[in-house]
Amino acid sequence: MLPRVEDCLEQYPLSTEPSTHPLTRYGVGNPLNLFPGTQDIAKNLGYRHPQTHGGGSSCTWVQTTDFVVVLSHECGRKSLLAVAVKPRGELSKRTRQLLAIESAYWLARGAEWLLFTPDLFAPQVKKSLEQISPWTRESLPDLMLQTAASLTRAHSHLAYLDLLQVLDARFGSRDVSQRALWQSVWHGFLPIDLAHQWRPSRPLRLIGQSEFLQLNPVAARRSSWTS
Repeated sequence: MLPRVEDCLEQYPLSTEPSTHPLTRYGVGNPLNLFPGTQDIAKNLGYRHPQTHGGGSSCTWVQTTDFVVVLSHECGRKSLLAVAVKPRGELSKRTRQLLAIESAYWLARGAEWLLFTPDLFAPQVKKSLEQISPWTRESLPDLMLQTAASLTRAHSHLAYLDLLQVLDARFGSRDVSQRALWQSVWHGFLPIDLAHQWRPSRPLRLIGQSEFLQLNPVAARRSSWTS
């Protein structure tokens, strides 16, 4: 649902030593400029750098960021959005120290950094995404998604099951109709209220694009982090 995404990197390793900017691999920035690694950042913050132990010895632990998103902008400009994910909102003192190192790492590189925890989104939004996720796994062309979105707007007064019949007439298959409809929502072509439980006998509730993006804490840039 994020606009302008060029790439999404999972479990991105943070360099322990000074390193070049991550965007240099995308042809942006000066490859000769170095940015501080996690060891220097930890030292400056006064925190112990994480270590891994085993076999009677220890070595420096490489921290990772859960998601690093590369965003494209006008005139070829690119930016980074780094997202750390924690399953609980309550954080131990040591976890907060490690997150502080991670945050400083990305801020030194001019990137946005967010801490994502479950309290940032409505439970019904999560439930709605889980319900529609089976129809999002086999991607359809954007043109089909845009067509489904256009037809849904034109027939927004129809109950969900009646809307599917309209889509069936266009796509010739109930499976394709459902995939096109829900993938158009998943990719942001059709903004609906995911916090509102949808039923087969009711119309989908359409909302504005800005309101739709507010349902997504990453798109809205909400963060659980307080320094």
